[in-house]
Amino acid sequence: MNAIDYAVTSKHLTSTVVHELLFSTKQMRFIKPIRSDKGLGKLYYKLLDGHYLKFCLYGNKNDVTLKIKLVDIENGEPNENTVFEITADWSIIDQILSDQNAPRILTDFLNMMPAFHGVSRVADTKYEYKNSYEIVWTIRDYIQAKVVQE
Repeated sequence: MNAIDYAVTSKHLTSTVVHELLFSTKQMRFIKPIRSDKGLGKLYYKLLDGHYLKFCLYGNKNDVTLKIKLVDIENGEPNENTVFEITADWSIIDQILSDQNAPRILTDFLNMMPAFHGVSRVADTKYEYKNSYEIVWTIRDYIQAKVVQE
């Protein structure tokens, strides 16, 4: 079984933030990249065939889009499918981070957002979920309820 090279974007510039991290559904933790490139704003991984979640945040000065993608790697070929996406005002990030009832996996992802002109630092935390669907549904239900409250 050969590992493939896979890169995600992780950068925080003056008016934009792109924050993508991979999550292992087998180990139930965010994957630490094998290397990072601050200049290009990239994190690099070596991945085996399997199922992963890709947590994504794309923000500009007005709003932020949160996405969760299912990444399937089969025979060394990655295939991405978006399973959750929502666009909201930036204030939702502060609300989530200050809410004690927010899913820990979501607040940890947001806390790993890259610093200005930096890349993400991945924390090594194991989460207790049965499967990837439980993660997605938990985050989806929480965020949709949060957006309705606004």
